[in-house]
Amino acid sequence: MFTSAGILFFLAGCIPLFMALRKRSERSEAQHRAALRRPVVLLTDVAAIVLFVVFGSIVANLQWFRNPGYGQRYWTLLYARVLLFAIGAVVSFAVITVFLKTASGKTAERNPSYRFIVSLCGALIMGAGLSMLWQRTSLYVSRTGSGTLDPVFGKSLDFYLFLLSFFSGLLVWLTALLLFITLAVITGRFVSFLLQYDRSGSNPETPDVRKFAPVSGILFFLAGLLLLLAASGAYLAIFKLLYTSEGVVHGVGYVDYHFRRPGYLILMAGYSLTAMLCFGAAFSERMRQSIFSIKGTPLRARRLLVVPLLLVLVRVVSLTVIPSLVTAFLLSPNEITLERPFIRHNIDCTRKTFGIDDSTIIHRVYTLGPEITQKVIDYNTDRIENSRLWDPRGSEVIRGNILAIPLSDARSLHILYVEPIFLQAENAGLPEIKRLIVAGQQQVVWANDFNTSLDRLTGSHAAFMPHAITTTAADAELR
Repeated sequence: MFTSAGILFFLAGCIPLFMALRKRSERSEAQHRAALRRPVVLLTDVAAIVLFVVFGSIVANLQWFRNPGYGQRYWTLLYARVLLFAIGAVVSFAVITVFLKTASGKTAERNPSYRFIVSLCGALIMGAGLSMLWQRTSLYVSRTGSGTLDPVFGKSLDFYLFLLSFFSGLLVWLTALLLFITLAVITGRFVSFLLQYDRSGSNPETPDVRKFAPVSGILFFLAGLLLLLAASGAYLAIFKLLYTSEGVVHGVGYVDYHFRRPGYLILMAGYSLTAMLCFGAAFSERMRQSIFSIKGTPLRARRLLVVPLLLVLVRVVSLTVIPSLVTAFLLSPNEITLERPFIRHNIDCTRKTFGIDDSTIIHRVYTLGPEITQKVIDYNTDRIENSRLWDPRGSEVIRGNILAIPLSDARSLHILYVEPIFLQAENAGLPEIKRLIVAGQQQVVWANDFNTSLDRLTGSHAAFMPHAITTTAADAELR
């Protein structure tokens, strides 16, 4: 964070210097030196502040790593980030310069300062962005193979642990680089056109739009590269379905495999086909005119917006509309049947992850069951049925069915038994519930409602009924 902020401050400090250099031809040597003095002093101050902040951040992080004894790891981390920054900056500077020079065409000699400034800014920004991928890159470089395959797509586990994350981050970085180049090309050519039109001294009704012809080819080429990256992202998104949690189980479900996966494949094909058309239009003006109805300049395109709108429509229909309809009308009425193989995959992978199989499960019989609990409650039946304080009038005590409620923690399973006691008055139509008997492993309590019974059972002042049978349930342990 401090490094990125320092780069932005340094770039902001470079603006006055670049403006002074741009006007060098309009000044004498003495005037030029005087004009450079203030921007150089400002840039020096900004650079000193940035270096101080970055150095302070490095020292603080080094101390934080050294305290628990991981100082060497911080130097490895710093080396990885610096190396990635250097690689990202050099590659970005070269690529941005080549694209800007190609886009300038015959006017390349008129704006070398613009190319250098934009390439330097882009190199610093993209270098900082690539350095943020140090963790994914380190995992990718030090990856190890795995012989375990996922049962849905047949990919090895090291693909999901190392490759998928690295390639996803790299795609984001390349997309950001191409978007920066696209914006720089459009801005540079537009500024050059305005300056050229202003220096001509004439005021024609329509500018000479033929100057934009090279830009059309470059922009289509950049669009083709962006679409190829989008196609690669759609391909990787198929395997990211393994991390979804929208279905019955965590991972790929029926709708994901049979509908979203083909949707991503269709989207990938659409991106790839459109990319091929853009590459063709980048080198063929006739193709630009016939397919996209562009005559000389992209600003007069008639069909240019149709292509992205179609791609957005395909994405929405294939990944949202169709899966939603299938879920509502096909999956919901037959969820257990359709999701059974994917639930089985989930169970098998979970058991394999934790090393659980039939040989590691110990089966034990619980000694606390409904029969014993019934005996425990029967010892106190007389006291319940003779409790005429519930209603002074004639009434009949009715005992309901015993409910078994399983309770579990990390290593054991306990059964809680609940029996409702009803009171049937002589002239009443329906019996009225008066007590709830709750039996645990070692005691039996009753109260007017379930919460009070549970509090008595688990609280420090739990009511022990006389003649209660004490039993203990054996744990069902997994080793």
